[in-house]
Amino acid sequence: MIIATAGHVDHGKTSVVRTLTGIDTDRLKEEKARGLTIEVGFAYTNLNDQRIGFVDVPGHRRFISNMLAGVASIDFALLIIAADDGPMPQTVEHLEILQMLQVQNGAIVLTKCDLVSDARIEEVQADIRRLTENTFLDQAFIWPVSSATGAGIEALKTGLATASAKIRRQAQHGYFRMGIDRSFAVKGAGQVVTGSVLSGTLSTGQAIRVLPAAETLRIREMHTQDTVTQEAVSGDRCAINLGGYRSPPQRGQWLTSNPELTGSDRFAATLTISKHRTRALRHWTPVHFHCGVNHVTGRVAILESARLEPEQQGYVQIALDEPVPLIHGDHFIIRDQGAEETLGGGKVLLPMDEARGRTQPARIARLKVLNSDDALAVRIADFAEQFPQGIPTALLVSSFNLPAQVLQRELGQAFNIDDIWCISTHNFEKCQQLVTRTLTDWQAANPQESGVTPQQLRRACKINEVVFSQVTDQLAASGALKISGNRIVPAGHSAQLSGPAASLWKRTEPLLRADPLRPPVLHDLSRTLGLPPRATEKLLGQVVGAGLLVKPVANRFFLPEAIESLKDTIRELCAASPNGSFTVIEFRDRTNLGRNLCIELLEYFDGRGFTVRQENVRKLQATRRT
Repeated sequence: MIIATAGHVDHGKTSVVRTLTGIDTDRLKEEKARGLTIEVGFAYTNLNDQRIGFVDVPGHRRFISNMLAGVASIDFALLIIAADDGPMPQTVEHLEILQMLQVQNGAIVLTKCDLVSDARIEEVQADIRRLTENTFLDQAFIWPVSSATGAGIEALKTGLATASAKIRRQAQHGYFRMGIDRSFAVKGAGQVVTGSVLSGTLSTGQAIRVLPAAETLRIREMHTQDTVTQEAVSGDRCAINLGGYRSPPQRGQWLTSNPELTGSDRFAATLTISKHRTRALRHWTPVHFHCGVNHVTGRVAILESARLEPEQQGYVQIALDEPVPLIHGDHFIIRDQGAEETLGGGKVLLPMDEARGRTQPARIARLKVLNSDDALAVRIADFAEQFPQGIPTALLVSSFNLPAQVLQRELGQAFNIDDIWCISTHNFEKCQQLVTRTLTDWQAANPQESGVTPQQLRRACKINEVVFSQVTDQLAASGALKISGNRIVPAGHSAQLSGPAASLWKRTEPLLRADPLRPPVLHDLSRTLGLPPRATEKLLGQVVGAGLLVKPVANRFFLPEAIESLKDTIRELCAASPNGSFTVIEFRDRTNLGRNLCIELLEYFDGRGFTVRQENVRKLQATRRT
């Protein structure tokens, strides 16, 4: 169990931890000299066979950002209050911060009881009950102790051990994620970073990414709860010896195994204004933003009104001056421009939000779905359903910190999801109906044309390329439409050619079938047919429109099956290559075609979205349009 202490400066937080563990968490010279905690301190002990870690956070107002980093991921909070002073300003502020960060478990320690009378202790306990009413510490146990005399310490140890035995961490299926709150060099070992594991699992030897540098590092050795381990899991307090970096990772950076997670400088959230604030929060207020180990400045855009009153909750967009790697469900605190007052706290709903602008009802509807009390799988499904044409899988992976295969398992049969795109089956069926209806209407309005190009049909349907490709592939497989060359035609449609075009096609087809991969150029073909090149091109254009021919280059006509044969050759080249790529020369050697013709054909396939050029090689495009 990881316990965070919180409370006013000089109320005995560090003394309580030292008495319980024998470890002085004031490790900096400045802390020793001034008698207050500046950085977050850590200590560990065993209480009745329970391994317990303590996070001693600063109480002084100036060091509130370090306090917020310390309580980012804890199991239990100890609110420390001195019996002689009673609740003080930082007591109130720390309690509110713990409440806003949705800490669930905790208790209160009443310190310095040797300095006051029993009557004073009872008086302070009554003040504490009023302070903690309607918070997570409402009715929490209060332990009177004295670090100086040891009174009450054994009872406190027993109580903490009992609480530790009852707390059960939920299994985390997401990617590993940890904010770095300390970074230092160890002689003979190299760079070590520490932090609280927010999600997932990490093993020794595993590769890990550091953000925002986006470097991939190696895990040399790990300690959790001050013990060498081979694995760290969500909720652990972890120290990691890293290797493979160009520059040492620093405090405020993040470690993650999520390949899609990046920094966000604009996110949507729900925000609750502090009940202690005396005036409303106005739109576009400059703030200090605290989330885990991050402290950056930004502004708050209120989405449904011009202001939020004290204790009022609303939907906001927060624009940050620096990107932060956020995920759905992260809790945060905002403070005023002078970093003197806590303005409120909230929860990240959509880490990568759209650009600011007029707030549409659909946008608020999505945020309400994400802010519901439903299970995470239900929230993800309801959110994804809000997008008629689906959303990139990478956006879901980044936002919810879950691998694509886990998302598929959680979403079930109600969604089509792969490494590229996610769309509900309901919305996918609506897209299929739209494509079928649009194709039928287009053919009826253009009886002289035999089919429509994929680009024309997609633009008419206003569907993105990814979904359009999937829709037309499935409709073609089911026989609902036919893809012939560069044309899409309705099911059962037969090509209709004019008399001259039909006559010319009858004479041309045998010439092309004689050597499908090497059709004659237009001028040679025209000479053989005994027609001017312009007339030949015009009539064969009708044949192309009927889907019986393809014109991939300027001066040659190919049979559709020849184009498919060339595609098969490209697939074979990619399959045989270790990195799935091929060169123009390899394509030329496999097909025995001229180099210039090979270049023209490959440019055609690039333009059709079948291949993609990367410098001097080509690969199959991940999502192919045709």
